[in-house]
Amino acid sequence: MIGDSLTITMELLPPDMTVYSVFKDCIPILALLSAAAYYVFISRNTVRSRKAQLFMNLYSQFRSTEFLKQWSEKFFNWEWEDFEDFERKYGASVNVEYFAMYNSTCAFFEGVGVLVKNDFIDIQIVDELMSIPIKWMWEKMKPITEGYRKQFGDPALWEFYEYLYDELKKRE
Repeated sequence: MIGDSLTITMELLPPDMTVYSVFKDCIPILALLSAAAYYVFISRNTVRSRKAQLFMNLYSQFRSTEFLKQWSEKFFNWEWEDFEDFERKYGASVNVEYFAMYNSTCAFFEGVGVLVKNDFIDIQIVDELMSIPIKWMWEKMKPITEGYRKQFGDPALWEFYEYLYDELKKRE
């Protein structure tokens, strides 16, 4: 009889407490890992959203009537034989307005190039929405840019615009 009561008492005791202890210790770790995964997910979405917003702000300026008029004026109407001819017709000392239009467009594309190079905007989006004007304009204005680089002794003039062009050409 004493042996029977001892057996019953042993069966009623809780199982080994180490299982509970391990389980209890795992809960905070799992919660922390879940929180970290959630934070990474939210952070990535926030970054993507901000990049998209930045690009759309640029694209809004790009598709503005004023910008497109400047771009179209230069691309379709300006004609020159070489850098010296360009300077005689559209240089700063002859026509400040035209020279400002040249600089304005190049500066815009320079800015896009900086943002692409530093991974603030995705080259794929630029390629899909802006690549043709960027490439056409660079190909037309490259000799002029090279002339200004020599004239001013600044080989880095519009370097990020050129970088942008090169990156877009790689994607063809």
